[in-house]
Amino acid sequence: AERGKFVDIMIALLEERALFSKEQAATRSKKEQKYRVTYLNEKFLDGAKTKAQVITKLAIPSERLDVQLSYKLRKRGAEWKIYDVIVDGASLLENYRYQFNDIITKHGYDDLVGRMTKKLGEIKGKRQGTS
Repeated sequence: AERGKFVDIMIALLEERALFSKEQAATRSKKEQKYRVTYLNEKFLDGAKTKAQVITKLAIPSERLDVQLSYKLRKRGAEWKIYDVIVDGASLLENYRYQFNDIITKHGYDDLVGRMTKKLGEIKGKRQGTS
């Protein structure tokens, strides 16, 4: 039950962050919005071919910025699901794991869930214009 609650909060947080980020970006001019994603490579990460990594490059000419963006995927039945995003060598999964472990070690699991729930409320409030 606790695992399910944590997963639900984490998914909601990631979805809300993505929605809020997309809405903020939409308020910028169309010129600022232009970017290009280039596929570079893919590779299987295990012998059973149930884990893979897709490597892309994100170019934002207006910012003169190139970012390597990789996705780690796991096969679930017939579908591939992303389980990690790596931006210029930094793993989102490892970053969250480190942060969560630090909070749990210092303040406990309930504090982590409380912080996540509070952050979720803040993001929803900003997105809805109530904050």
